[in-house]
Amino acid sequence: MPEVPLTIDHLPDSPEPSPAAARPEEPARPWWQFSLRTMFIMVTLLVIGLAWFIQLRERVQMRHRAVEAIEAAGGFVRYEGDHGQYGSDESEGLTLQFALLLGDENTFRNVVTVTWYALNKNGHFGDEHMWVFDYLTETKFVDLDGAAVTNAGLRHLSSLTRLTELGFRGTPLNEEGLQTIEGLKETLRTISIDQATPKALQDRIDAIEQVHDEKALREYDEKMKADALRRVETGSDG
Repeated sequence: MPEVPLTIDHLPDSPEPSPAAARPEEPARPWWQFSLRTMFIMVTLLVIGLAWFIQLRERVQMRHRAVEAIEAAGGFVRYEGDHGQYGSDESEGLTLQFALLLGDENTFRNVVTVTWYALNKNGHFGDEHMWVFDYLTETKFVDLDGAAVTNAGLRHLSSLTRLTELGFRGTPLNEEGLQTIEGLKETLRTISIDQATPKALQDRIDAIEQVHDEKALREYDEKMKADALRRVETGSDG
C-alpha cells in the first residue's frame, strides 16, 4: 500500500488555546486595598465633612458669644422650646452629646427672644451690642425698651427674616431707622416705637401693622367659614 505524503491539509487540527489558559488569573485584591478612584472619593467626602463641622462649630461659638454679650449687658434671651427638656430618648441623648461636642448644649435650639429693659440700672445696651443679631438670625421677638440704640444701629436687624415683634422705645425713630423696619414688613406684626417719633413716620408704622391686622382678619374669617362648611357637611353642630 503506497504511503500517503503528509501535507499541510492532512495535518491534524490542534486545539486553540482558551482565553483563560492564555491569560494568567489575577490574584484577589486584599480587603484593605482601595482603588485610586475610591480613595479620592473617600478623601473628598472626608474634607467636605470636616469643613462642614468646622463651619458649624464656628457659627455655634459666635452665637454663644452673642448670647454672652446680651446677658453681660443686662439683657436675656429665650430659646425655642425653653419650657422643654432633653428627654431620655436615645436619639435625644445623642443629639445632646453632639451639641456638647460643639461646645453648647443649645446648639440645635434657636434664640427666639432678645429682651433688654431700661429698668435694669446695672446694664447698658447700645449700638456696640447690635452685632449680636448678625448671628441670631432666627430671632422672632426683640424688645429694646430704653436701650441706647440709635437708628443707625437698627440696620443689624435686617438679617432677622422671621422677626414678628419689635420694641424700640427710648430713641425717636427717623427715616434711616424706618427704612430698616420697612425692609422687615413682610413678617413684622407688632411695632412699638418712641412717642417722640415724628407723626409722619408713626403713620407709616401704623400702615405696616394695619396690613398684618387685615391679613389676620381675613385668615380668621376664612377659617371660620371653613369650620362652618365642615360642620354642615358632617351634620355636626359642635
